[in-house]
Amino acid sequence: MAAKGPLDPILEAYETTKDSLKITQRVIADGVEQLLERTRFIYESLDTSSAMISKSSEQSNDLVIIALWAVFERHVIEFVREKSQPLKQIPPPAVPHRLYDKVHSEIERWKSEDILDLLKGDIDADLLGWAKKIKKYRDWIAHRNPKRSADTTDPITAYNILSQIINLLEDLR
Repeated sequence: MAAKGPLDPILEAYETTKDSLKITQRVIADGVEQLLERTRFIYESLDTSSAMISKSSEQSNDLVIIALWAVFERHVIEFVREKSQPLKQIPPPAVPHRLYDKVHSEIERWKSEDILDLLKGDIDADLLGWAKKIKKYRDWIAHRNPKRSADTTDPITAYNILSQIINLLEDLR
C-alpha cells in the first residue's frame, strides 16, 4: 500500500462527499421516499432539492480548498522550521540562536508567499506560482472581498499541485 500524504484524507473526504451528493440527487430524482425519510429533502420539490445539492457541492469545493491550504501551509512551515535547526550549530552561538528563535517564533506571522519564495531554487518557480494562486483563491473564499478577485481552482487541481510540492519537500529532507 502506498504511503499517504498529509492531503490525502482531505481528498478522500471530498470524493466521498461528492459521491454522496450524486447518490442523493439520484434518490431524489427517482422519488425513493423511504430513503428520504428524516431528511430535509422529503419536504422539498425536485427543483429545490437539486438547487440545495448544487449549492452544497459548491460549498464543499470551497471548504476543501481551505482545508487543503491549511494542511499544506502547516507542512511548509514545519519544513522551514526543521531546516533552520542547523543555525543552532553555527559559531558564535548568540546570533545564530537568535535567528533560529526568530524563525521559530515569527514564521507563523510571515506571509505565505514569502515562505514559498524561500523554496525557489529547490522547487520549480512555476509550481510555487500555482501554489500562490491557490492561496489567493483560498483568501478570496475565506473573506469574499468583492474588491478583490482571484483565479478559481478546483479541489483536484489544488490537491495535485500542493501534493507535488509536499512530495518535493519530502525529497529534500
